[in-house]
Amino acid sequence: GRSRNLVEYNEIRDTCLETSDTGAVNCWMEHDARNEPRQGHVIRYNLIVDSRERGIYLDNYTSNCFVYGNVIVRAPLMSLTVHGGKNNVIENNIIVGSGQAVAYYDGIDALMPRMANFSSGNRFCRNIVSSAREAVYLAHKRPQRVLAQSDYNLLFDVGDAPTYLEARRREGHEMHSRIADPMFVDPAKDDYRLKPESPALELGFQPIDIGQIGP
Repeated sequence: GRSRNLVEYNEIRDTCLETSDTGAVNCWMEHDARNEPRQGHVIRYNLIVDSRERGIYLDNYTSNCFVYGNVIVRAPLMSLTVHGGKNNVIENNIIVGSGQAVAYYDGIDALMPRMANFSSGNRFCRNIVSSAREAVYLAHKRPQRVLAQSDYNLLFDVGDAPTYLEARRREGHEMHSRIADPMFVDPAKDDYRLKPESPALELGFQPIDIGQIGP
């Protein structure tokens, strides 16, 4: 279907090995008009490991999605991409080993002028980002419109974390976000459960029961 799909509790490994511009979970708003804020997929509690490109890809104006409780490990290009969509909530995810943890693109309006200024109202809150080159990449530098809220995130070993937080705080975002070790149980063995003393819990992060994911 075109909208309201539920994708949950899947273990997805070693994807995007032969194709590009895709993701382990890939959705897009392909219809003739491309002018409606539709879709509304729920993507939650998935374990995505070793996707050569992206983990979750909300492509071509995909909107109104709820991306919650996913664990995305080693997606070297981007763990999550929002390409021109609006009102997408990305919350309570664990992102480990990325080039860009989440990327917001708003650059294909020239191909579809009717969609100009469409991307807005997105939210990125209470996520754990560890071992990434960049935390949040805003490709066309329109954070006030594209991102309505970004806060309560925990960043660790993220290359641009200090400068990213400083810039976003000047705009009133990420006021409660922190740079600190999330205290995974055993990241060397891909065990991303949180120890009881994890600072992410203080920020409101809800533990993910990874044992319920997969077969």
